[in-house]
Amino acid sequence: MPSQKLELNGITTVHSSGEFIFTSGPTSDGPPWSIPGKEMTMSMLKVIEVLAESDKSFDDAAQNAVTQASASVRNVKSVYIKEMNAAVENGRITSYRVNAKVSFLLDNQSAG
Repeated sequence: MPSQKLELNGITTVHSSGEFIFTSGPTSDGPPWSIPGKEMTMSMLKVIEVLAESDKSFDDAAQNAVTQASASVRNVKSVYIKEMNAAVENGRITSYRVNAKVSFLLDNQSAG
């Protein structure tokens, strides 16, 4: 496979066999992830861990985690399901449980 070059804001990479390899550094215009003439903003999020359950499904348990978190914090933006497990009685699932990481935007922040 022939090599392919990619240049982005002063960084040149060479692509061969599925990998990009760093070959030259950024110019004095700024870091490689900056875009000339555009200010980069970053929002600050906080993550909390919530345990929730449902007798219906894992999806419902995840929604319960978001609902529980939303009762205490504002600006919930995402949920990551860290663990899932279920309680079983007499060979049947009786409840679905999730350990969820819920992220929310701190006050006075914009979703940039």
